[in-house]
Amino acid sequence: MILYTKYQGDETAKRVASLRTCLLRQQDFFKRATKESSAAVKASYKISENIAIAGKPFTEGEFVKKCLLQTARIICPEKKGQFSNVSLSANTVAERISDLSSDIYDQLGEKAKCFSAYSVALEELANYVCGVNDNFEVMEELLRVVPMYGQTTAQEMFCQLCDVIRNAGLPWQRFAGITTDGAPSMTGKKNGLVAQKN
Repeated sequence: MILYTKYQGDETAKRVASLRTCLLRQQDFFKRATKESSAAVKASYKISENIAIAGKPFTEGEFVKKCLLQTARIICPEKKGQFSNVSLSANTVAERISDLSSDIYDQLGEKAKCFSAYSVALEELANYVCGVNDNFEVMEELLRVVPMYGQTTAQEMFCQLCDVIRNAGLPWQRFAGITTDGAPSMTGKKNGLVAQKN
């Protein structure tokens, strides 16, 4: 307080206004930096999602970033710094895709709690779920891709299916049916996967 006793009358008001302006400028700088950082992360997730949907390798992110920077240099050179903040290294793309898939899996778990009934479809490596809730809203989703090596028995496939169903939080009492590709290991009356459930 002793520092400001030298200001009297209008000088005090001017000093307060000057300090307020300085504070607002600093706050605006940090808000802008946070907004730009948030936008860069959001863009990184969106591009990673597109890479996953297209089935491209994680390293494609580095190619996309190179294209983004070249485009920014031509169209909006003043914003080139913002584009360079979008992280698209192979590791980052892999992490983003993992985050997105975990979120989808969590959403599936939440929706699965509301299923009145559900069925699963099994292909060679992929397990799908189709469920319906009390409002007759249908949801179809990839449950999991399960790597199976060599010749696998119906018992091994059934154990994998049980793990997938348990991990997704799907209750067995609402299980309505199973669809397979018709292979003998799936449909055999004695040794097939379908016979294992009984």
